[in-house]
This record gives sequence, structure tokens and C-alpha cells, in this order.
Amino acid sequence: MPLLLACVLLCGCAAVRGPYVKRNIERDLATVDPGTLTVACDFASPPMDFVDSDGQRRGFEYELVSEVADRLSLDLEFVQCAGIEGVDSAVAGRTADMGAAAISLGAFDGALDDLVAGAPYMTVGRDVVVPRDRPFKGVEQLNDPACTVVVQGGSPNEEWVRETLPRATVVPVEDAVAGLTGVANGTYSAAVYDDVSATYLLNSMFGTLMVGHCQDDVSRYCFAFSSEDPAVREAVDEVLSALEEDGFVASLEAKWFGSPLS
Repeated sequence: MPLLLACVLLCGCAAVRGPYVKRNIERDLATVDPGTLTVACDFASPPMDFVDSDGQRRGFEYELVSEVADRLSLDLEFVQCAGIEGVDSAVAGRTADMGAAAISLGAFDGALDDLVAGAPYMTVGRDVVVPRDRPFKGVEQLNDPACTVVVQGGSPNEEWVRETLPRATVVPVEDAVAGLTGVANGTYSAAVYDDVSATYLLNSMFGTLMVGHCQDDVSRYCFAFSSEDPAVREAVDEVLSALEEDGFVASLEAKWFGSPLS
């Protein structure tokens, strides 16, 4: 269960604004639960998907998937899972139609035999987050057995840290907030997260931390689908294309990230 975010989060409070012309996609889909789009999610990656201090599910992906279901004239049901592995298992085991958990397209390079990737909907960078009050001379400083680097388990950032900093101690966690909390209190030396999550959390919760190193355009996010049901994937991809064209995605990006992403 992800940590509840404080109610002082500033982003994501405004409504999604147009103008955009809503276009529904008519499809007869054999979903896991007829008439319902069932989505597996870990709700552990703000601002993509998370549970706020009032127990409400929120986030960019949460709202994007909600709109997808609406455009397909389907009800929406979420299955909350433990980590990305739990999301993958739910989709592969056909207890969910799709997975939404800030999943990287690179995760599908032969590693997930029972799953297929949908069309990428966002490109993100990589941030190395460190305390403001400690000297930081560069990433190579972390390549030391005495350094602990926290990442979200199963993410491309975990693979990057293990390859780039082979001498560092890598600590995978399921919850993005828990990782940064550990950096802030001195439990970990640094965290490596996608730039969207890092920027959001540093601005809203972790003012004592800063980005010490960044890389642009290193990963693309997508949804995960069962390889046994291409119809659902094709329908969702068609809706995502329509949402891009009519401006909904740009409005949602402005709401959660401050401006549309390039």
C-alpha cells in the first residue's frame, strides 16, 4: 500500500480544460468483466497514480484511463496491486484488462512474455535526487559501496543504476514517496526517479532535496495488455490517439505537470 500523500500537494487541483471535441470510440470488447474496463495499478507513482491524504485515487494516468473508459462507453474498475510485478501478474493472469503503473516501453524487450505494450503516451527523463545540504560533485560520487541509491523496483532506473553504479548499494522500493523520504532523512544517499515524478515530489513535499543530475528523453511510458487479447489494446490505442488529436492529453499534462509536454 503506497504512502498517503500530504494534502498540501499543489499540482493536479485544477480541472482539465479544453477546448477539445470529445469523440467516443464504439467497440464491442470482450473485457474481463463485461461492460467494464478493469485496470491493474499500484498507485505508487505520483503524479502518475497515487492515493492522496483523503484516501482518494488521483494522478495523470488515473484520469487518462478514466477518460479512455468513458470514450469506450465502459465502466471503470481498478485492481490495486503491490508494485509493478503485481500489475504485470494481474494482466497476464487475466484478472485485469490492462496495467497502468508508469510502465516503461523498455520493460517489454523480451522480459514480459505474456504481455504486450500499448502505444507510448509519454516520454520522460531521469533525475538523480540528492540532499541540498550535502556536497554533490556528480553521479560518479555515488559509485561507492558506502552509498545507497533508492529506485522504484523493476523500473528502467533500477537497471541504469546497477549498470552505471556497480559498486553502489541499490535499494528497490515500491513507493516513490518512501524512497525520497529515506533520502531526506539520511537513510539513503540518493534516489533515481523519472523526471516527472521527481519534479512533482520535490516541488510539493521534499524542499530539502534537489536534482543533482538529469538526463532527458530516456524512457517512454505505455500501458500493458495481455498478449491474448489484442482487441482491447487496439481499442485503447485508438482512444489515446483521439485524445492526443483533440487536445485532451495536452490539457491533462498542463494540469499535472504545469504545461503540455513536448
